[in-house]
Amino acid sequence: MARTLSSDVHFHDIPDAIVSNIFSLITDTRTRNSMSLVCLKWHLIERSTRTSLTLRGNIRDLFLLPTCFRAVTDLDLSFLSPWGHPIFDSSSNPKLLAQLIHRAFPSVVSLTVYARNPSALQLLAPQWPGLSKVKLVRWHQRSPATPGSDFVAVFEHNHSLNSLDLSHFYCWTEDLPPALEAYPSVAASITHLNVLAHSSAEGFKSHELLAISAACPNLCELLATCVFDPRFIGFVGDETLLSLASNCPRLSLLHLVRTGSLCDARGDPDDEGYTSEDARISHSALADMFAGLPLLEELVLDVCHNVRDTWPAWEVLNSKCPRLKFLKLGRFHGICRGIDARPDGIAICSRLESLSIKNSADLTDSHLISISFGCPRLAKFEVQGCKRITEMGMNKLASILQKSLVDVKISCCKYLNAVCSLRALEPIQDRIQRLHIDCVWENVEQFGEVASFSGEAADLRHFSSEKRGGIWEDTSPWKRRKTFNDNGIDYQSRTWARVGELPCPGGN
Repeated sequence: MARTLSSDVHFHDIPDAIVSNIFSLITDTRTRNSMSLVCLKWHLIERSTRTSLTLRGNIRDLFLLPTCFRAVTDLDLSFLSPWGHPIFDSSSNPKLLAQLIHRAFPSVVSLTVYARNPSALQLLAPQWPGLSKVKLVRWHQRSPATPGSDFVAVFEHNHSLNSLDLSHFYCWTEDLPPALEAYPSVAASITHLNVLAHSSAEGFKSHELLAISAACPNLCELLATCVFDPRFIGFVGDETLLSLASNCPRLSLLHLVRTGSLCDARGDPDDEGYTSEDARISHSALADMFAGLPLLEELVLDVCHNVRDTWPAWEVLNSKCPRLKFLKLGRFHGICRGIDARPDGIAICSRLESLSIKNSADLTDSHLISISFGCPRLAKFEVQGCKRITEMGMNKLASILQKSLVDVKISCCKYLNAVCSLRALEPIQDRIQRLHIDCVWENVEQFGEVASFSGEAADLRHFSSEKRGGIWEDTSPWKRRKTFNDNGIDYQSRTWARVGELPCPGGN
């Protein structure tokens, strides 16, 4: 009897309220689109439960404006055509058009818009006074307006704003501070500020960074490109870091990176790793800054000049910031002393789950071993531009952390080519999920001795010993490497790495 009843039950018998809850848990756009094609009922439920939407098409085609996404809270208008032009310039009644967009999407609290000039925000910001998150996009030249005019409309109409993303918005660094100072109540409500300038070669100077931090005392997340070069007026140094911690003590995420670090070209493997100038950042100032940020969970510091003998600062970081799990450093030297077997410096940060070390000139194999013993929870480890580490050190680290390490990146390390890197990571070959190797593929003939999991030598006889391009394709559950010789003939070899992502050799 029970079997008969169960065979008659259909998915459509589930109450609509429960089906709506199931649909609302699905966030992948392609999956939702596929579900909406099943039947009319599913189409209506999908449209009524979607919360995120990127609107494309020509703004002139108002009859194509969708009106069935009433629950959308996250709206992206930055891809509307004609792209890059003020979206309301083609309309004879721009105010009416803004009202139509609001009527189609009445529940928006997060807005992304291409704001080539202030007019778009002057029309859109009043439509959703409850906006809490705004992302501005602009790759064109800044309009000739007074500093801060791009943000006036947002700050004037959206008093609940708590997140502002300007990472893809071309503007001058001096534009933001006066706007924040002119609207102190809005600035005080902002908890997330992203000014990692992908679209500009300029970084924030010391006085600008301090003005922003003073205007936004409740910041929990701050991401900014800065000027660390001591040859420039207004560089970021000890005093700036200490004042930043004093102004924003609630920071849980802090990214301070040098200008251009987001688009670094491949470094020279033969470079020793030291720059000609030292940054004006001391380990004592770093320690005092960490003492003032007890809620810190994620820290990224990537500077353009040497910061030497920093191991005492990382010990303070471990004791004063107990929530820290993510750490990324660039151009920091002396992060470990490595005098004896006892962990010190960064190696005592035992709660770290992700560690990235970039351009640390004196990082050695003994330091890697010390880190692996002192940081047993590491699930992600990245090393880039470190010229003194070898296969032995990476192999020891992988052996010690084989129960936790699942994500590894090795890039531009002098003694770690592709063959050595794969051989060093053999202890975690059955557990690794993501592997990024950005190395020169030298001595490819030896790869068969390293990469053959089944014992069959890789068929690479036709290859010379130069860098080769390739395509990694998933032949589950193992990875198979497909490469091509000069005649376009492909050769395949089974490799040990069962991973979720293997980029092309050489980082191409």
